[in-house]
Amino acid sequence: MNKKDWKVLEQIEDYRNDRNIYIYKQKLRLPNNNIIDNFYQIKINDFVTMLIQDMNGKFLCFNQYKHGIGHVALTLPGGFIDVGETSLQAAKREIMEETGYLCPNLNFLGKFVLSGNQKVCNSHIVSGTKAKKVCDPTEPDQENPELILLSTKELKQALHDKMFPIISHIAAIGMILSK
Repeated sequence: MNKKDWKVLEQIEDYRNDRNIYIYKQKLRLPNNNIIDNFYQIKINDFVTMLIQDMNGKFLCFNQYKHGIGHVALTLPGGFIDVGETSLQAAKREIMEETGYLCPNLNFLGKFVLSGNQKVCNSHIVSGTKAKKVCDPTEPDQENPELILLSTKELKQALHDKMFPIISHIAAIGMILSK
């Protein structure tokens, strides 16, 4: 065992629901041989977070209620990656479902763990350019989002003003704007 490795001695599924949310209770041995009897891991499906520009270079964003933060905020398109889907396939599907835009130029930028200890899931960051409105959203979100288009200057200002409260969205914006 590497000095830094934690060894899983036992794992029990403590909770599962029909929305693919799992909680596991683990018994761990630490590198110093101490035992942790109740270390919890949370697992949900990986998801895609997208920063997409339209034909005019404006970024597709939403002004919408998010129950996890408890208020209306600026967000980015995104959603769960279905079993068997790649992150780019999920991005293409989610953009159409949420915005009615078709985006021919999608780029996978990376996969990042949501929580360093509990993991929870991975956020797959995708960028896109030259998106074009082709229809109404095919499956609008229950949060009833308002699609807004932001210029680079407006996006930077909104980021500076902390109008994006979701860390995977901040990461996506930072990755694109830092280029």
